[in-house]
Amino acid sequence: MEILDWRRFAIIKAINFCKGGLFMSFSIEIVPPSSPDKVPDYEEMLAGLADLQPTSVAVTLGAGQTTTAKEASLVTLTRVQNQMGLPAIAHLTGLYETKASVTAFLERLRTINVHQIMALRGDYQADRQVGDFLHASDLITYLKTQGDFQISAACYPAGHAEADSLAADLQYLQLKVAVGAERLISQVFFDNQVFYDFTDRAQTAGINVPIVAGVMPILSLHLVEILTTKMGLTLTPTLEQLVSRYGDDPVAFRQVGLEFTQRQIEDLQTHQVAGIHLFTMNDLAATKALCGLN
Repeated sequence: MEILDWRRFAIIKAINFCKGGLFMSFSIEIVPPSSPDKVPDYEEMLAGLADLQPTSVAVTLGAGQTTTAKEASLVTLTRVQNQMGLPAIAHLTGLYETKASVTAFLERLRTINVHQIMALRGDYQADRQVGDFLHASDLITYLKTQGDFQISAACYPAGHAEADSLAADLQYLQLKVAVGAERLISQVFFDNQVFYDFTDRAQTAGINVPIVAGVMPILSLHLVEILTTKMGLTLTPTLEQLVSRYGDDPVAFRQVGLEFTQRQIEDLQTHQVAGIHLFTMNDLAATKALCGLN
């Protein structure tokens, strides 16, 4: 059976959650360096990621980013795809883009041999004029006319914050798949059962593309506050206990947070999810810890 690059289930021998012979996709999401002075540390981080042999590496790019930010993303994509030899996934947020700007970006991707795209709407900004793509499905529809790109899209196990209901959110997800999304990567979640219930609903609705679990290690109380207030996530009882007990001790909280995430990944592995997508955001130490390497 022929399968897409991101579905090349690889044996990640060093990864704790892949021990025992389970084959699953394992991707990592990174952010381009924010300034030239951070490049040396960034190169060290990339070299460390290469040792982990991820199935793919996603490189972020926010909605309406500047030309400079796009260039930084393209530099990292080139490094990952052509120098590290790992399949790279380019982020593309459409809300403040035009067809012309997207077409130009796609041409750049072709020149560096990147053919995987994470197609996103992006967040609304009150002071900006939207472009040609009001929804992620609009961007995906356009991308399908622009060549043989492999397209991933986002999904929301607890429902998108702007959706009227879980049913309405699922209908929109159906549309994204219908117009060309070939893989879904979930928003972060704390409770695995929320993800399992979501995948059951998606399958019942006829969504049969791979649904990859998006996982972010709980590294600080500040991060927990961001995820709960800005993204609307709900803490599990276990996490509530960790926050209460270790919230005032950053070092201890990081350790118990990593252990919480390790257990979360192990449970996802047991349930044979399509893959794990780690949002470790350039934290090599955390990534290695989740992979049992430090």
